Amino acid sequence: MTGPVLSGNYEALNNFQYKKVNAEFQIAAATLSMGPVRFGDQKGNFNWMILSKCCRNDGVILKPDVPAAPIDADLAGLGNRQSGLGKGEEIRWQTYAEIEMEFFDDSDTENDLLTNNYVLLHKTSTEFALPLATLRGANAHSEFYYIQSQPVIVSDACFEKKSSDTILFAPQPEYSLYTFAEITLLKNKKFAFIGDISKIVGISSQRFKKFVNNNNGGSFTFSIIPTSANLVEGAGRLEDDMLELSACYDGALIQSRESFFVKYERDANFSFNADSKGFRCDSPDTCYKAPCSCPNSCESCYDIPNDGCATRWDSCENEVERSNNCPDGTFIESPGTEDGFQCAAQPKCVAKDECVTTTTEPPTTTLITTTTLTNVCNDPEISDQCLAECRLNYLECRANCDSQILQQRMCN
Repeated sequence: MTGPVLSGNYEALNNFQYKKVNAEFQIAAATLSMGPVRFGDQKGNFNWMILSKCCRNDGVILKPDVPAAPIDADLAGLGNRQSGLGKGEEIRWQTYAEIEMEFFDDSDTENDLLTNNYVLLHKTSTEFALPLATLRGANAHSEFYYIQSQPVIVSDACFEKKSSDTILFAPQPEYSLYTFAEITLLKNKKFAFIGDISKIVGISSQRFKKFVNNNNGGSFTFSIIPTSANLVEGAGRLEDDMLELSACYDGALIQSRESFFVKYERDANFSFNADSKGFRCDSPDTCYKAPCSCPNSCESCYDIPNDGCATRWDSCENEVERSNNCPDGTFIESPGTEDGFQCAAQPKCVAKDECVTTTTEPPTTTLITTTTLTNVCNDPEISDQCLAECRLNYLECRANCDSQILQQRMCN
């Protein structure tokens, strides 16, 4: 299961025993188990986007605090006790990562641990219930935002749950990883730090140092642990390490529209600002934002998020980077073209009711069953796309999946 990870293309090799292994699952299982993480690809035949999910650029594995194990419900006999114990490929694992956090509120200061839990599912054959009281850090007052964080993010909303709640997961035909991020307050609104969304373990202690949450000031600051080297024997000089920062704030999934880079062997400080709902590098001598780049044959462009209703965009002209914001209470009108860019004229800022956001509240009406979704179209790939939209929570399948996604994207 956690043998050498093969991320390359081996379809041309007949009867090759590893060619159908899911590399995304392999790298996640190896990382979360805290066992050896081994790459088995041939030179020149690998997918670094998959392999890099386990580690920093200097090779340090970004681990959880404890090895992943069968979910507590299975260990307690509340589920399938064979899950995760070697019976077939069915796996239900959980683990967690904790980082020290200092919380400021008025004149009070509190030292605590910020905990994120990770639940890995692989080829589960039946639905099952996960009591959130079994998560690390759960108590009578704790709450969590949760998202499907790997292999892809399927919603631009974070779903809020109390530790007394139970989530019912649908059968998972392949691999999914869910992040349950502990909620704290930021400017008196609910906030949870997902961390580096490009990694299996978003807030690994091999990546982050202490968090500082200034509730009234509206800032959440954190430091990055410096990498150990900038030169690898046989590989030469490495690129600066990249971060894709993400958080849940007031129910929305906030993803950094830009990638950030950290220079080697240097401490780097970052912050999330509640007013701008964005991340920034607070130590420009040790970290920096990825430069803006225009599409081919486009000298002037505006990179607009594909949510159809956003407050901020980046623009570039002759490789000179700029940032722009719509005035308070207004939003960007157009999401641009399919590649996220709109050339020429500056995007128009409009009132909120003039644009449509894709964030969807969990439904309160009749649920869409997995069987119904699977049989809607004959194309299995398209059906899987719709299943991914609903896999975040079986009981809270996105309300418009049957009518909007299937009709517009699948069955036309």
